[in-house]
Amino acid sequence: MVWLRMTSYIANKMKALTVFVLFGAFSAPLLAHTKCITISMNGAKGWIPVSYYENNRLTGVVPTIITNIFNEIGVEVKQQPIIPWKRLLNDLEIGKLDVLTGAYYNDERAKKYQYSNAITVDEIRIFVKKGKEFPFYDLSDLKGLIGVRPMGGSYGQGFDDYAKKNLHINENNNTLAMLKLLLQGKVDYAVWGYYDGLGNIAQHHYQDQITALPTPVSSNNVYALFSKQSPCLSQVDRFNQILERMHIDGDIDEIIEEHLIHHFP
Repeated sequence: MVWLRMTSYIANKMKALTVFVLFGAFSAPLLAHTKCITISMNGAKGWIPVSYYENNRLTGVVPTIITNIFNEIGVEVKQQPIIPWKRLLNDLEIGKLDVLTGAYYNDERAKKYQYSNAITVDEIRIFVKKGKEFPFYDLSDLKGLIGVRPMGGSYGQGFDDYAKKNLHINENNNTLAMLKLLLQGKVDYAVWGYYDGLGNIAQHHYQDQITALPTPVSSNNVYALFSKQSPCLSQVDRFNQILERMHIDGDIDEIIEEHLIHHFP
């Protein structure tokens, strides 16, 4: 039932975020003399469960939602082959790609691309051995403890800067080794993306021994990005209206749970 608890948490979190406020802020201008008949879609190849390729097809939470919404609008969705992330952003900017299946917000991107409303939330969480939970409300609660994180991983500029100056966190490039360090009591906590961490725990069958603390280290809204050169830019308002309804009806939660259970049974 961990997936039900997680999707319920995400649903509550999304209500507190700017899903509906963004609807007005990111309203797209209409493009004159254009018609959206088909829309090209591509995205990150390994961002489970947000956007990933399986059997050479793009799938995940955001691709599923985009496809469902445009099917309702009456627009055919066409997938593109796997290409590097930087080229995806370039293709989106010049109109070679219509919609990108998942990205965080930043001001630089907002100048180049049209953001949808927030679709879901990507969280960073603290994982601990069950029975060794501790109060965690902000990063200062990790002072004096020993942690571990994936080698080379970044969890946002704020976390990375604070950790470098104030925390004792080792890096490790082996997931199983990180889990064993927790179970053996050699570290007090591990830092992972929530989905990624749960998947690693399930893969090695440690669901009954390792858990995530309830307070996120950080939370990032995930959006679809539309090309400002696309004829389908005229459909962003309608896209956001249907997306809002899907949040209210619980359809987003069901899609998230479906992809998590599929990938991490």
